Amino acid sequence: MLPAPQKTRPTITQLLTNKINTKTRMKLRTLLAASAFAAMLSSVPTYAVTPASGYCGTIDYEKTVSWSVDAKGVLTLSGTWTSSSKGSVGHMERYTNAPYGGPWGKDIVKIVFKKGVRSVGAYAFRGCSKVKEVVFESQYNPIDFQYGAFYGCESLESFTFPDNTKYVSTQMFEKCYSLKSVKLFPGIKWIPQRFFKDCSSLGP
Repeated sequence: MLPAPQKTRPTITQLLTNKINTKTRMKLRTLLAASAFAAMLSSVPTYAVTPASGYCGTIDYEKTVSWSVDAKGVLTLSGTWTSSSKGSVGHMERYTNAPYGGPWGKDIVKIVFKKGVRSVGAYAFRGCSKVKEVVFESQYNPIDFQYGAFYGCESLESFTFPDNTKYVSTQMFEKCYSLKSVKLFPGIKWIPQRFFKDCSSLGP
């Protein structure tokens, strides 16, 4: 009858090796988990916002301008003004008491004006520091810009007024630090006060 095999104790070298392997495996697991989390974050849009919509005011004439924001942060404004409209149809509310302009919030990245918006409210986009682009679908829709409309839009780099702009007011681009070029509308006769105040990137 063969003798039973004797149990051998692991050597110090083997114990140290096992500990090192355990630590290595834990580090690898941590790194893999971190990589998976980073990949998940990278798949989320840079400016993910909650889609929403509403009117640009609460009284009757302000409800002639509506707004909507999609998940990419694009704000679209639509109005009901036409050449036969009377009164204040197509006028937005004045957002003088709101910290970030209108109810669309500060995380919008692009603004699109469709036909029928007759007047952009005061401080409508104040503090919307991520806005990089403003688009007007119609160059012939008459439009007014009340004071401080784009105040503090720090990421806005260029702006082109519609050809049929009728009125502009003070503080239009104040604190638009990235603004480099502005194409004014035909027939402009004067630049209001603080129109380009603190536009440090705007050339001479």
